[in-house]
Amino acid sequence: MNIKYLLLFLFLFTIRGISFSQENSSSNLSEINKLIEESLIPLENKLILLGKEKLYLLSDESKSIQGDYILKILKRNLSGYKILLKPGNTDFTDSVDYIIKIAQPSIITLYEKIFDEDIIGTKKVEREITVKYDLTLEDKKNLYEVFRNKFSNRNKDSFNLDEQSLIEDRNYDFSRSAIPEENTVNHLLYPALIIMSTAAAIILFFTIRSN
Repeated sequence: MNIKYLLLFLFLFTIRGISFSQENSSSNLSEINKLIEESLIPLENKLILLGKEKLYLLSDESKSIQGDYILKILKRNLSGYKILLKPGNTDFTDSVDYIIKIAQPSIITLYEKIFDEDIIGTKKVEREITVKYDLTLEDKKNLYEVFRNKFSNRNKDSFNLDEQSLIEDRNYDFSRSAIPEENTVNHLLYPALIIMSTAAAIILFFTIRSN
């Protein structure tokens, strides 16, 4: 009788692992956006004090793809303010009250290792996404710096290996990374466990049927 319960446990554990493996992973851009939005909190607090009637200009001194992307997220999340988007070094109009500048922008997506999440050998990839940039808010008319923030933060989590093409964006190189080599031990061990679990389920089926 005890063997039946053991086999039943293995079978249910395998089914449980399959259900967990069906969860969708968040995209790399989604995680990047969360970090950028987090960086906006101190700036938003300053803008509230300065007022929504002021005219602000966003500028990226780096003229990079990462900087351009950060500017777009900033403008989207500060939609309640009068904001002009002007990447690169340009001549500012006389009507602008404040200039929001970003410098040295860096967005890095890194896949660190492959691991097996459960007994059925669900392949997961450990990822680390880092966002860094310097942000300054300058008073255009009075020529002084109102606010400065050096933002640097990262997020570490994992995603299903078979979802790589879904979580990456082909339009942005910084949302992609190379998949690392898989650990040899895990590569051999978990397929063996899957075979054992499957065999246990078959034995359980015929044992219960015969009784």
